[in-house]
Amino acid sequence: MTRGMRVVLAAILVGLLGVVGGPELSALRAQEAQGAEEIRLPSIYQETLENGLRVVVIEQRQLPIVHFNLRVAEGGSVRDLKTKAGLAEFVAAMLTQGTETRTAEEIAEAIDFVGGQLSASAATDYATVTAQVLSQDLDLGLELLADVVIRPTFPEEEMEIVRNRLIGSVKATQDDPGELVREHLKQLLFGGFHPLGFVTTEETLNAITREDLVRFHEAYYRPNVSTLVIAGDVDPKALIAKVKEAFADWEERPVSERRTVALTPLKERRARFVHKPGQTQVQIALGHRGLAVSDPDYLPVQLANYVLGGGAFSSRLIQVVRSEEGKTYAVSSGFPSYRFPGYFVVWTFTRSEELRSTLELLLREIEKFQREGMTADELEAAQGYFAGSYVLRLETLNGLAHTVQNALFYDRGLDWIRNFKKTVRAYTREEVNALIAEHFRPEELQIALLGDFSVLESLEEQGIAELVPGVSLADVQVVDWLSPVDARGIAYEEFKAARARARQPLTVAWKAQMDEEARALLERVIAAQGGLAALERLKDYYSKGEGTLYQQGQSFDVVVENWIVLPQMMRQELTISLGGQRFKVVYLWNGEQGWIRQGGRWQEMPAELVAEIQKGIAFDPLFTPLFIGHEGFRFAYRGTEEVEVEGSPLVAEVLEVTDAQGNTARFYYGGEPLRLLRIVEESGERTEKTLFSDYREIDGYRVPFVQKTFQDGELTGEYTLTEVKINRGIGLDLFQKD
Repeated sequence: MTRGMRVVLAAILVGLLGVVGGPELSALRAQEAQGAEEIRLPSIYQETLENGLRVVVIEQRQLPIVHFNLRVAEGGSVRDLKTKAGLAEFVAAMLTQGTETRTAEEIAEAIDFVGGQLSASAATDYATVTAQVLSQDLDLGLELLADVVIRPTFPEEEMEIVRNRLIGSVKATQDDPGELVREHLKQLLFGGFHPLGFVTTEETLNAITREDLVRFHEAYYRPNVSTLVIAGDVDPKALIAKVKEAFADWEERPVSERRTVALTPLKERRARFVHKPGQTQVQIALGHRGLAVSDPDYLPVQLANYVLGGGAFSSRLIQVVRSEEGKTYAVSSGFPSYRFPGYFVVWTFTRSEELRSTLELLLREIEKFQREGMTADELEAAQGYFAGSYVLRLETLNGLAHTVQNALFYDRGLDWIRNFKKTVRAYTREEVNALIAEHFRPEELQIALLGDFSVLESLEEQGIAELVPGVSLADVQVVDWLSPVDARGIAYEEFKAARARARQPLTVAWKAQMDEEARALLERVIAAQGGLAALERLKDYYSKGEGTLYQQGQSFDVVVENWIVLPQMMRQELTISLGGQRFKVVYLWNGEQGWIRQGGRWQEMPAELVAEIQKGIAFDPLFTPLFIGHEGFRFAYRGTEEVEVEGSPLVAEVLEVTDAQGNTARFYYGGEPLRLLRIVEESGERTEKTLFSDYREIDGYRVPFVQKTFQDGELTGEYTLTEVKINRGIGLDLFQKD
């Protein structure tokens, strides 16, 4: 058999056997079919090693496979810092990226060679490292598992790869309306200083250093707060000896207690509206604070939630909100729970014009559920589902290992598993309904919505003063979808007024925040462009140019056309020549909504590109002085610095500019007449620099015709204008999809 064929067959066996299970695990299903009340588990052996590592071995010898599940109880995001949210996830992702004895490539090759699996992840409560191999490769699987847990080196070169992947995940969340609205709900429930309110952003991920990863690992990845569950074709006694040897170097150390955050009780409803222009639907997330997994009421409340909204097509919310009223396609509810109290959430979406009626319907059903509880038939159905699905979890090695981990992690013990069906079926309707009245609290519901702000204005135009009972339109707090999730909301009337102002031409008045030296420099910059009167006349701008982009050792010829109507409308058509072919991409931003057209198809512009377009207009040689009239901008004088201009040294004055989105760049002004020489932006360890030269007077304004861009000192692009028109009139139809 060739090496390639062996790897393929091993991978198939590991994957299939880990999912399908074997005779002993399939017997669990037979127990359910026969109505057996006690779940009979395979033989389980437990031992705590000298360093405090708890080892649990589940003997299941019918399958030639072994599954490892190591849970680090203090390695979850609950240990993150607010300013470095995402740290726990970053640490877990880096475990397999290099150790003291292996590179990332060597780790991947070793596990791939035997067709196995090795991965690490961080949840809220804990971190998990898992491995799965054929039983003949047990020694290698155990060796790799111990190596990545005990001896990771967090290499710098792999850090940037992982960081970019995590940043990509953050950006994907911002572009997913359903995910984004749920993040805003957690802000309403927990605020910015509770672990569930921490927001992982590009900024927090860029703030994380290698030293942060090392410190987190040293502090929280300790054997005395960890449990290793091994399930499969093993001899427990022989395996324990191997585990002792593999983890002998893992040192026990005290781990600090988790911090607790006192939360102000929720006594009334509140609403937060996330404005995303152009949406024809509204995403809805309702919730209040909930239970810890260890709460005695946790399981019966989960039964109740199954009836309300957790039971897919059998739930009340689906039956009423979707099937009977036709308000949505999907609606669900849940109780995300941890070692500490979590929260209750209802999520759905609806057409914009159906927002208020859908909210009323959701509240009515939750209030009715709290008041009347469930029926005997509903309870019996929920109990049957929980009992049956729990047994199904135990039919795979990874499912069995995970279930055992949970039982031990939440201090329930193995008898919790054995008696689960009896426990579930023991609850009476009266007991569960009493808990429904206590734990479903519609009067405390916090409401997060994501859609076009015009849906609220439409309610006002109809004479509707309340979003829902207890929350007037005036009480609704509004944020833009591009704003940080933990940004302070703006009152409805204030946001409406700001939205109206944004549609008006930008007034050139001194409203931005700045120090005296910054103002003095800006006055000279504005004077060089003809004074305030000239800036006030600046309405629109067209340019065409050509150049070359450099990326990954390749160069691409480009032609770029820009149409800009101030303050915030832009159309860019980019034609790229590659391999004898030409590709055209159109970027369109109408001041509220953006699209991209590629290959003849329009699609919504991702948040990242929207932010880049807004920043591109704000950070521009011609347009930046206009934003002295924007209260959200800040200008700070940073002294002088010698720079090289066309091979000669020149002393430049440095102006630090921060736009309304919080982006910051340094503007270097110098020469006679005074002009912008360069813009420098720093993000994490990355530095981007743009140089401007060959200024020419066009329609009374000085415009740089040559631009070069650099990233970390490497040339990334050079661009020369061939045509510029200012204040010639640009039709607004250009900023609509054609």
